[in-house]
Amino acid sequence: MKKVFAIAMAFLMFLATFICSVYPRNIKQIVINEDNRINEDKHIVIRNATTGQVTECNWAGYEVTTDPSSIFTDVLAYWVVPTLKDPPSTYWFSIWVGIGGDPDFDSENLIQAGTAFQKLSDGTVISKAFWENFPDPRQDICDVSPGDIVYVIIFHPPQTPPNEWNIRIEVNGETKLYLDRQVMNNMPLQKVAEWIVESHFPTPFPNFGTVTFTTAKASINGGNSQPMNSFTLHKTEIMHENNIRTTTSEVGSDGQSFSITYLTPYDVNIKAHCNTEGVDISVPITMDGSPTGYNTPHTFTGLTGTHTFTVPNTDPSGHPFKQWSTGSTSTTITVNTGGTYTAYYQAKYTLTITATSGGTTNPAPGTYTYWQGTVVSVTAIPNPGYILDHWELDGAPAGSQNPISITMNTNHNLHAVFKSKYSPGVGGIVIPVDKFALLAPYIGLTSTVTVAAVATVIYVKRVKRRKEKQ
Repeated sequence: MKKVFAIAMAFLMFLATFICSVYPRNIKQIVINEDNRINEDKHIVIRNATTGQVTECNWAGYEVTTDPSSIFTDVLAYWVVPTLKDPPSTYWFSIWVGIGGDPDFDSENLIQAGTAFQKLSDGTVISKAFWENFPDPRQDICDVSPGDIVYVIIFHPPQTPPNEWNIRIEVNGETKLYLDRQVMNNMPLQKVAEWIVESHFPTPFPNFGTVTFTTAKASINGGNSQPMNSFTLHKTEIMHENNIRTTTSEVGSDGQSFSITYLTPYDVNIKAHCNTEGVDISVPITMDGSPTGYNTPHTFTGLTGTHTFTVPNTDPSGHPFKQWSTGSTSTTITVNTGGTYTAYYQAKYTLTITATSGGTTNPAPGTYTYWQGTVVSVTAIPNPGYILDHWELDGAPAGSQNPISITMNTNHNLHAVFKSKYSPGVGGIVIPVDKFALLAPYIGLTSTVTVAAVATVIYVKRVKRRKEKQ
């Protein structure tokens, strides 16, 4: 057994060394105690080496800083112990206030106190008020239950050595711990104060609902406690496997309260379908602006917050993107809930409309593009003195119904043919008396143009004067 344990320890040390070499920014290694419990790992922040974007962070809440010449000398807050929703078989998280612990502003050393919640693999459940001077082990104080009101204050008594601190923990108004001038072996620089919900990766992070900190205050240089917004605020969210797991509210109008809410993970299935071919198809998927390396269909699991998914403008057969199953017509869809989202592709066809003289159409003559299967209605609009004679569709007669309906299952050419409403006699032309003047420009041509008049008669119907009608 000792040999197996030694091998396991050696592997864990190798793993920790490898992680720290890849992510050199103050990442705490995981240490196994004799009782096989994992020590709390403090602030973990992993950034993409190229973009600098945070991909892992185990704190949610606020840190505050002040001017470089000052130090924090107390931090305090109230909160209510949450009820866990559908807790996993194992979990680990904590709620606390503290001073120090973030190497970005201070040091890894941390003085903290709050409530810790664990369920170990053997079924043991731990819900405790605690205090800790990291990296020394956590000191559990008493049990806590959902609905308990917890108050914590950590402060440095005036005129005492810098490493002597007081900690008070109250549960439902009853003092459970009062440390007087406790010597802290691992003193922070006192450049940052925090109000935090912490996830202890890689142990699963349970759904704690919402935790609200009230009377969140701090003081500097031994002065009076001030609302947290009296200092420079730094908001942080828990992020795991590139997914945000919490949402932290803005500080309330009182300057000393805010909430942290657990974001429930969801799964998204991205599919693509070609309506023209009637089959599901494979197209590449981009997520949040970056290629995923996956093609449809693919399911993205454990998502939280809001994400975007983008598909190409055309499918492999050249059919254009039409819409998502949600009705969105952009190739990029924004989601914040789970489900299946299908991108539809479909052929488009053109309808070219033309017309003879004597009228126009609605839509007007021109070329239009329609989705496959669209039924287009075209109306002929004759000029005065003209009527629609007939339609020609793709060069063939198509009747004289008006309007005409065209189903767009291929490219089409539609031609409207108009004619005069005044039908000529056999071999002749009927000219209304009021249009006789139209012949005037041509009368002079008779000296040079011979008009064959066989079977051609021009009938001019005279209109009787109104008084003759009477």
